[in-house]
Amino acid sequence: MHLIMIRHGETEWNQIGRWQGHQDVGLSDEGQRRIEQVASLTAHWGSQVAQIYSSDLSRAYRTARGLFPFEESRIIRDARLREIHLGHWEGLTRAEIVERDEAEFLSFDGNPEGSAPGGETFSQCKNRVREWWDEFWPTWRSDDRIIVVGHGGSLRALLFALIPELPNPLRKHFTLENLGVSLIEVNVSQHASVRRWNVRPEWIGRELVLC
Repeated sequence: MHLIMIRHGETEWNQIGRWQGHQDVGLSDEGQRRIEQVASLTAHWGSQVAQIYSSDLSRAYRTARGLFPFEESRIIRDARLREIHLGHWEGLTRAEIVERDEAEFLSFDGNPEGSAPGGETFSQCKNRVREWWDEFWPTWRSDDRIIVVGHGGSLRALLFALIPELPNPLRKHFTLENLGVSLIEVNVSQHASVRRWNVRPEWIGRELVLC
């Protein structure tokens, strides 16, 4: 099967560098404009996939609705696809975090298993997105195409959950831009291969080119 992962559109907090985590931050005007701009392409993807899933946070769900306007009734929201929880640092910029909790931030930034105070580790995020995957995997066929609209952290966590050989410190090398699209092929043994990573919807077009 093929997994199409899409990061949500730009938010106001993305523009100014505030850490969002589980905060339900809406799309910015520019984020909404960009979604409307590419919807003429992505709207056709909905008819080419078996199911569409979204994080329950509004920035992801509104992105899914905007990109696939004819498939709203088929979008399944799931809290397990939320962004990694950043605890007490949510709503702060990197500079504000360093100023307030420099020692804890340096430990968090250099530790692949670190977490923000009151937040979760990358492994904990991997475990919850893997729980989502394991629930729905038996319902998909080997030739299905599935779309997941989520977040930079949770989509990376899903990739790393599907490719356990990837060590957690490498996650920083798998950045995702707003509306970045990644195409993952998963065989019947659940071995995953990255076919495309963080590409613009325009580079794929109306027809989902998977390889």
